[in-house]
This record gives sequence, structure tokens and C-alpha cells, in this order.
Amino acid sequence: MMTTAGQQENRVHPEEVYRIDPRLILMMAVVFIAVVFTTFSWAGLLVLSGSALTLLYYLGCVETFRQRLYWLRWFLLFILFIHLLLSTGHTLFGLSWLSRDGLLHGLLISVQIVTALAFSLALSHLVSPERLAAAAASLLRPLSMAGFNVQGFVNQAVIALNFAPVLKEEGRKILQENEAVIGEVESRGLTGRLLALQSRVSPLLISLADRADAMAHDAAADRDYPPAAEKLPAFWPLARQENVAVIIALLLLLVVWTLP
Repeated sequence: MMTTAGQQENRVHPEEVYRIDPRLILMMAVVFIAVVFTTFSWAGLLVLSGSALTLLYYLGCVETFRQRLYWLRWFLLFILFIHLLLSTGHTLFGLSWLSRDGLLHGLLISVQIVTALAFSLALSHLVSPERLAAAAASLLRPLSMAGFNVQGFVNQAVIALNFAPVLKEEGRKILQENEAVIGEVESRGLTGRLLALQSRVSPLLISLADRADAMAHDAAADRDYPPAAEKLPAFWPLARQENVAVIIALLLLLVVWTLP
């Protein structure tokens, strides 16, 4: 039986099944995103892209990833056209103002951005905001010895992560309330779309300001706000499933580095 996108989003996350330490997941995500932007081999980049897409499919968030790509479509096309028109190298179709090398380089950068987006989306589905903040606090704790206000940074991160669902909720509410009006305005072409965007942004900003004001009052009344980051158990030694994850990640990185 086929499942809907909403049902796919409700799949059990692997972290809930295997309970991999969020610090390990965060470090692996950062490493893989860094490797994506330092890999200029098509073979290695395709291996990373395939691995990221496989992970997204396993997490059941392919539809969410497709939506993110749709939102970024003009940005990715802009990257392609900029490199196509302004780069030096071999020409395309014999036209001096079109660069074949620029087109290939633009495609490479676009694939890097898409792959990094896939890894970051997988991170957001593997680790809850609270556990992600706890992992960041644990990994950044040594910086407090150098005078950095790690706890203040973590508190701000917790507030931002808790505000993200509010933004999503308010945005969905605005769309539902103005769906008929927005649909009618968008049918008028480019001008209608701009008016539809304006009709969405203004109520959204007002509602977000109201919610932020309410959260500020709650913070002033509650001394325990923002909520303290979750205390994580000892990182070492790694559990069996964490060792397996590290071995798979190292093998994947080894494959990427050895490809031409």
C-alpha cells in the first residue's frame, strides 16, 4: 500500500531505533558537508549525492527534499547562467559568450549545494532540536576555557530551534486562511504573484511578531527559560551501532578520496 508524504514524514527515525549519539551524528554531518564542498571530482560527488539521497529515502523525507529543491530552483539556475556567461574556457556551440567549462563548473557547484542540502536535511530528521543543541553544547564546551560564552550561544540556538516550528505553523495558517484569495491573485500573471507574495508576507510578519512577543513575556516570567540543553551521557566508549556508523562513514570517505 502506497504511503502519502505526510505518512512518510511520520516514519520512525533511525536515531530512535539505534539511539546513535547526537554528537556523533552532528560531527559526521559537518564532516560530510565539508567534504562535499572540497570534492571537485564528479565521481566522488556522485557517490556522496547517492549516499545522501539513499539516507533521505530511508528517513522518508524525499518529498520534503523535493520541495526544498523547488524553492531553490531559481538560485540554482542563476548559478548555472552566471558560470555559463562569465567564465573563461572552451566555448559552447561555437559561441564566444557561452563557456562550456563554465557550464560544467556551474553544474558541479549546483550538485554540491544540493548534496549539502540533503545532508543537512538528514541531520534535522535524525536529531531533534533539543538533542542537537545539547550536542553542540557538549562539542563546544572546551571553547569556554578560552573565554567564549558557549552557554549563551547554546541558549540562543535553543530559542531559534524552538521558534522554527512556530514559523512553519504560522506560515501554514496564513496559507490556509488566504488560499482562495491568493489563488485568484496568482492567476493574473507575474504582477499577481507579486501581490500574492505581499499578501502572505505582511500577515506572517505580524503574527510572528505577536508570537515572539508572547514568548518574550514567557521568558521574562520563567527563570528556567530557555530550557536547558539535555545532558548527554559519556561519549566514549562508542556503542556497537555507533562503531558501525563510523566504519561506514570512513569507508565512504575512503571511496570518495580514492576516486579519480
